[in-house]
Amino acid sequence: MLAVAVSGCNTVAPAPVKQRQASFDSVPDEHGSLQNSGVLGFTNHLLIITPAAHARYTNLVARFGWKFTPPLASEAGVTPADAATCARFHAAALWLVDVPHVDLWATMNRWANNPQPKPP
Repeated sequence: MLAVAVSGCNTVAPAPVKQRQASFDSVPDEHGSLQNSGVLGFTNHLLIITPAAHARYTNLVARFGWKFTPPLASEAGVTPADAATCARFHAAALWLVDVPHVDLWATMNRWANNPQPKPP
């Protein structure tokens, strides 16, 4: 007599990692990297960010910018920092983000961390 056993197979996958703190992203200085996720400060109502933070922003705009009306352009709300701001942080290049786009950046970041993003 032949007995057939049927059993269910469950795939075991690790739970997604939830970010609980800011990443180490800073312009190099004598103190090493700072835990600031690339946000260095504010000036004239503009957020000062590192090139790595700028890359994260543009990647989010590429993924989710179409969800806004009108759709966001890749450099929407972002401008290169002037030489004085870069010198203040001893950086070759920095970027400035205006306040409305900082808010949109936060929204896109939530969507990136949510498996089913919802439109605004």
